[in-house]
Amino acid sequence: MTVAAKTSIAAGFGLTMGAFGMIGGLSGTLLGGLEGGDTSEMPAKVLWGLFVATLAPILGLGIGMILRHSAAAVSILLVWVFVVESLLRTLATSSRH
Repeated sequence: MTVAAKTSIAAGFGLTMGAFGMIGGLSGTLLGGLEGGDTSEMPAKVLWGLFVATLAPILGLGIGMILRHSAAAVSILLVWVFVVESLLRTLATSSRH
């Protein structure tokens, strides 16, 4: 029961922060006067971004629950975000060409 409560709170917090971040980015774009351009893919990108923002805290919670030391959990999460995802993104874009 505790795990379900922690997971739902983490997911809700991630979704909320993702939405606020997107609203802030859109507000900054509109206030800065940038041109809109092609917005046909925007709904899919917004949904994908909110999905990832919702799952990221759950990933952190899971790693934190598996590892006893929070420093190790934070280190693994940072390595995932800054190294593994960058490598996967690079490999995915290089395979398209």
